[in-house]
Amino acid sequence: MSEYLHVERPFLDQLGTLGWTVVDQGHGIIPSDPAASLQVSFREWLLPEVFRNAVRGINRTGGGQEWLSASLRTRGIN
Repeated sequence: MSEYLHVERPFLDQLGTLGWTVVDQGHGIIPSDPAASLQVSFREWLLPEVFRNAVRGINRTGGGQEWLSASLRTRGIN
């Protein structure tokens, strides 16, 4: 029984239907390009640019305008 086919792939599919960006490296493949998984290097476990974009996306006024200033973004998210 393949854990990838019965657990991981269905979970990735479910996240995709919820609007998540899914990075599927496949089954039985050793990844060689960190950029394919939105990373600068494979040592990176946190995705700062993805985090910054997510924070900017949810911090908006009722009219859809960003309310964080550039100085707040730099201090608070860097």
